[in-house]
Amino acid sequence: MYKLKSKLSKKEKIELISIIIELEDKYKEFYLTINNKRLFIKKHLDLLFKCLNKGDKIIYDENSIMLITGFFDNAKRKYLRILGNENQTEKMLEFLGWNFNIELYCKLKRYNPIVKILLKKGFFIYKNRGKELLLCRKPKYRRK
Repeated sequence: MYKLKSKLSKKEKIELISIIIELEDKYKEFYLTINNKRLFIKKHLDLLFKCLNKGDKIIYDENSIMLITGFFDNAKRKYLRILGNENQTEKMLEFLGWNFNIELYCKLKRYNPIVKILLKKGFFIYKNRGKELLLCRKPKYRRK
């Protein structure tokens, strides 16, 4: 069962830390960008919890994690960060679609198999950045 959270209890923090430590960040894409610097979450867990306490969102289970950043600092773009395998990602994206009708961006290495899944789930290539692709998903409906 997926958990969608912002603020975490101590028990949930411990659970999340163990999941992050166990999962491999094969493509080095699970990071936060602060002052134009990539800070990898495994090395900056305190920063992750600070961002979550201030409004960023996390969806996770024992096999994968999706982090949506950009809420806490009122950024124009909300970024999706993914840590997990392709099978879990596809299922989590469906869950995500039910809970967030916002414009989302995701920067991934072009050879990451998750790119194909995101393209199937409504993302499109927004910009080609050499070894990386910036993907975007527009909201399905707009509020008036």
